[in-house]
Amino acid sequence: LDSNFGPSPAANAGVEPMKRAAQARFVACFMEDLLSSRQLFLKQINNLYLMRSRGAPLQYKMGGYRKLQDFIMDFPGLDCQGVGNQLEVYARHPEEFRAFCRNSLDVNLDSAGFDKPQHVPEAFQRKVVELFQSCGCSEITEQEFCQLWSRTFPNDALQCKDLGYRDLRGLLRNTPVIEQVRGTQL
Repeated sequence: LDSNFGPSPAANAGVEPMKRAAQARFVACFMEDLLSSRQLFLKQINNLYLMRSRGAPLQYKMGGYRKLQDFIMDFPGLDCQGVGNQLEVYARHPEEFRAFCRNSLDVNLDSAGFDKPQHVPEAFQRKVVELFQSCGCSEITEQEFCQLWSRTFPNDALQCKDLGYRDLRGLLRNTPVIEQVRGTQL
């Protein structure tokens, strides 16, 4: 280390391959989420990555980053909005991010090594619309959603994990016909 200027050029050269590898793994895991405008909070990234990679951590610190937010902000086209634990990562400039993913990384971006959520099926989305129409209200809590689902579709269990979501909250947040109003209110 040069005390006046940070890491020496030789140290930076050793970090660059680790940085590119961490970026490639992040892209393989989250590119689809970000380009399809799925809600992705900064606080969720490490846990989602661990879950999707079957326990392998996202090694962004090996790439020279101290904080996850610094790592995210180094991606062209990505940005964060919000505050505290509601800090959301999103593609501010999707084409710029897509070009980075396609052109800047010369590593294999195969996402086959990750267990990623499936797209929310149209049949489920139609049932959600039917559920809201049957209850005659435009806002309900997640708990009320579960109760209404059980009453409206007694033979259809909510299969969040089968669709690749950790829990009901993740499934509902990624269902295009639902808008989260505040907290757990849908």
